[in-house]
Amino acid sequence: MIDVFGLFSINALYPILVLLILLIAAFAMILNSNKKLKDLTRRYELFMGGRDAKTMEEVITGKLNEIEDIKVKEFKNSTDIAEIFDRLEKTVCKVGLVKYDAFNKMGGKLSFSLAMLNEKSSGVILNSMHGPEGSYVYMKEIVNGQSYVALGEEEQKALNLALDKVEE
Repeated sequence: MIDVFGLFSINALYPILVLLILLIAAFAMILNSNKKLKDLTRRYELFMGGRDAKTMEEVITGKLNEIEDIKVKEFKNSTDIAEIFDRLEKTVCKVGLVKYDAFNKMGGKLSFSLAMLNEKSSGVILNSMHGPEGSYVYMKEIVNGQSYVALGEEEQKALNLALDKVEE
């Protein structure tokens, strides 16, 4: 058997040990880099899905075009919704109806007051009075929940119903 350490002096042994430690460290770093490269390769292949770079570019470009189309449609939807809300402010959405007998048992309960208001509580009250000699219909304007003309009892009840001011 050859005595390796006998061939070298103590002073020469230190550089050899340092080189051996560096060699082991380099080998460990190569193993670590190899593991990282395998992980990166696996993730790349998963991302590419078997496609080449040109196909992947087409896929990304297609998705960007889809995003632009969605932006255009979202803008149109937003403007349509704003227009719908503008229209809804003017649409009748509050209604109150009171039926009554205008001529004390002579016309039956065929008379009525009908309040029709928009979101801002503006609109009209239609009053139809039915009696033995005929029917009469008239209208009163309502602005912000108020009438500039005096309201009859039934008209006020219809207005209160439309405004959700129900009397109990």
